[in-house]
Amino acid sequence: MVRTVVSLLLVFHLFALGVAALSSSGNDQATSPLMLGLRQIPAWYLQLLDMDLNYKFYLTYGEIFDVDQQLQIDMTLPDGSTKQVLIPEENIWPHTRELRYQTLAAGVANAVGNDAIEPLLPQALSGAVMAPVKSPKATFRCRGHFVLNMDDARSPDLTLSDPFNERRYRTLYEAQVVRSEEGLVNLVKTSDDDAIFGGAATNAPATTAPPPSSTAPAPRSTAPALPAPGAAPRSTR
Repeated sequence: MVRTVVSLLLVFHLFALGVAALSSSGNDQATSPLMLGLRQIPAWYLQLLDMDLNYKFYLTYGEIFDVDQQLQIDMTLPDGSTKQVLIPEENIWPHTRELRYQTLAAGVANAVGNDAIEPLLPQALSGAVMAPVKSPKATFRCRGHFVLNMDDARSPDLTLSDPFNERRYRTLYEAQVVRSEEGLVNLVKTSDDDAIFGGAATNAPATTAPPPSSTAPAPRSTAPALPAPGAAPRSTR
């Protein structure tokens, strides 16, 4: 009886873990509806054991925004003292909270260079953190945590081989935040996009549409050829 119960529990555990992994795509529209439905069966079990995660992992090339980010809010308190808030905090538990806060920090970084949405998250987060302590001003930073290269990893110099050394962090976005007594939050960006993107900003998201062409394309002299009967339509993507 004991072996039977243990076997059934192991089968259920493996089933729950398999469903969680197979239904993780980061996009519900790209996931099979069957897998999404099956995930609802052990949902409570996955949440209880902290396994309700996205199991799809991506390659990293160590580019400017292809690293972990951390938000740093340095506040000035009404009595003149200072307080720092980190998102995510160091050694945060459970680990699921760190992943969620990391996703939030990545959202701030991914908006850098896009004037339309760039200040939205920094302004909201700063206001939420400053309100409980009634901080009148703060400095908001989004910093990228860059990985070690092989030479630094092998170096006997601890300042080079330490992956958490301060030199491994780079400020991707910085702004000065002012909060009024009424709770209104104003944000002024102080970082330079040219310094982040290397001047050309080739990796920066486009903030304006490309200029329209000065000349119209020449009209076609013949109609496009029709596909042969029974042939599959050609994709236009």
